[in-house]
Amino acid sequence: MRGGRPKPGLQWQHCTGVDLVGRLCGATVSGCTKDSTQLEFLPGHLKAPESQPVVADIETAGAIMLLQQISLPVALFAPCPLTLELRGGTNATKAPQVDYAQHVFLPMLRLFGAEAQLDIVRRGFFPKGQGVAMLQVQPVEVLRPITLVDRGVLKRIEIATYSAGRFGGYASALGDLVEASLSRWPESSVVIEQIIQEETRKTAFGDGFGVVIVAHTSTGCRLAGSAIGEQRKSTVESVAAEAVEELRGYLDQGGCVDEYLQDQLIIYMALAEGTSTIKTGPLSLHTQTAIHFAQVMCGAKFSTSPDPPHTTDSPGHGGTVTVECEGIGHRRGA
Repeated sequence: MRGGRPKPGLQWQHCTGVDLVGRLCGATVSGCTKDSTQLEFLPGHLKAPESQPVVADIETAGAIMLLQQISLPVALFAPCPLTLELRGGTNATKAPQVDYAQHVFLPMLRLFGAEAQLDIVRRGFFPKGQGVAMLQVQPVEVLRPITLVDRGVLKRIEIATYSAGRFGGYASALGDLVEASLSRWPESSVVIEQIIQEETRKTAFGDGFGVVIVAHTSTGCRLAGSAIGEQRKSTVESVAAEAVEELRGYLDQGGCVDEYLQDQLIIYMALAEGTSTIKTGPLSLHTQTAIHFAQVMCGAKFSTSPDPPHTTDSPGHGGTVTVECEGIGHRRGA
């Protein structure tokens, strides 16, 4: 398990996620320990928790959003509304930020008919974490399929920045730098909105800063570029440039979802009733892996096909792939 990673086996955030799901569905679990390379998970039946909120604490700066990723597909089919209290790192490298979930993932999840809300109680950064986020989930009877094949045109861009601790004040400067970069884009006439969060000692533990830039299109698509200030290596200028460059790359590819959303949608496409279709940029390894296991574990049928190249030289046609899935139509209580 995770054998090809620099640190093979389960890390604390993975163990915490497995434990959380195990509690939600009365599973029998073995091998769920730090550095374990074998895990046995025998699910029982979803049940109402004895108390709410249901707490999952990584106890390190491991990414809270990994807890959301593993638990939300289960929580959506629970017998009652759930509140999950997720503790750990809110803004970590190599994982989606809580801001990405708020501004991109959860709004796009509503296309499936799913309702979930994430509230940041306290941000937590490397190396100690101690962040807290509350995830409120409304159960569904069945997920409906989605179709995201027409990106439309860029209409609005949100710049969500945050800073805390010794980086206090960086959020405003970071937002201004990003907006200045966007003003030089060919689409500079779009509406740009800054959402600045200068955190206090009450609303953040530790030191950190970062940004998520969200592009909204005329057909309801959301794509994002993001970057996190690493403790000793990053400047406001480098973080702004990294996030802007990432978003520009996704827009130039021409897809309806960015790299981080494409793999997170796979499990919901597999569970939905009917055929879902999305157009994305080149498939990431995460997405290919998610498709493989969704087919093996729940029987959903996926097909992927490169789209014909455009003949124009205009940006926005960097090569797209259409992903289609015939979902299994999983229902609550099944």
